[in-house]
Amino acid sequence: MSTSTGKTSSASVYTTPAFWERLWRTAGIQSVLCFIVAYIVYGHQPQVGASADALAAFYDGDRMRILIAAVFYGLAVLNLMWFAGALRTTLADAGRDGWGAAATASSAALGALFLLLIAVVAALAYSIAGSGNHMLTSGPNDFVGRLRVDFVPARDAYHGRGVLNMDFTKSIEHHP
Repeated sequence: MSTSTGKTSSASVYTTPAFWERLWRTAGIQSVLCFIVAYIVYGHQPQVGASADALAAFYDGDRMRILIAAVFYGLAVLNLMWFAGALRTTLADAGRDGWGAAATASSAALGALFLLLIAVVAALAYSIAGSGNHMLTSGPNDFVGRLRVDFVPARDAYHGRGVLNMDFTKSIEHHP
C-alpha cells in the first residue's frame, strides 16, 4: 500500500506557460475568423438615411441574428486584445518595448471603437428599434453607418469602383 504525501503534481499540458503563449499567439487567427463569422451572420445594415420601414425590418425583424453577431464581434475583439498582448510580450522579449506599447495602445483604441459600435447596434436591435420612434432609430443607425468600414469588398464610396482600380494620378493637383 502506498501513502500519499499530499503533494499533487499537475503535469497537464494546459497548465504550462507554453500552452498559453501559443493560444494567445493564435488569437489573431481566431479574431479574424470571429470577425468573418460575425460579418456573415450580421447581414447587410440599412444605409445612412434609410426609411423607417427598412430600419424596422432590419433591427426589429432580425433582432436575434444581430445579437448573435454582437457576441461573435465581442469574441473577435477579445481575441484581438489577447493577440496584441502576445505581440507585446514577443516584442518586449526582442528588446522592442516601445513597439509593444504602441501595439497595445493601438489595439486598445481599435477595440474600444469596435465595442462602441457593437453596443450601439445591439441597443438598436434590442430596444431602440422596437420603440417606433424613427428619429431615435435613424440617428444611431446613421452614426454606425458612417463609422462602419466594409472590408470585403473594399470600395471607393464616391466613385463606386474598386480601390485598386482607381487612378490616383487624377486626384493629385499639380501646382507650378
